[in-house]
Amino acid sequence: MYATEERLLTLHNNARMNHGLKPFCVHPALQKAARAHSKDMIQHDYFSHDTRGRNEDPCTRIRRFGYRSSYCGENIGYNATPEGMFRSWMRSSIRRPNILDERCHEIGIGAYTGDYSDSKTAMYTADFGAPAEQSSE
Repeated sequence: MYATEERLLTLHNNARMNHGLKPFCVHPALQKAARAHSKDMIQHDYFSHDTRGRNEDPCTRIRRFGYRSSYCGENIGYNATPEGMFRSWMRSSIRRPNILDERCHEIGIGAYTGDYSDSKTAMYTADFGAPAEQSSE
């Protein structure tokens, strides 16, 4: 993980532990999906959970990267330090539940910096997952 992503993971896990929840484990497929989405938003100059040009919501995108889940969620944001981004997510009634959802045990965090809306911007994606139950056949 890159330092920015590592810092965001630490902030997520500290918040979870402070709320009596188990820390997140990084899942490679979620990590790839989150990194790809942050990069795509910068490269194609948009800000949305839905992948531009693919008609793809976050859970569909996460599945495309090979993650099978019983539940998934996503937080996105830009133009902040990792601490500022995390504070913003925790203050949001929509984003905070993803961070503190006890169903989710896995995460992928993607940070990408580039030109967005004519200025240098850090774009962040956090993808959350609850792995699909494995059948015991």
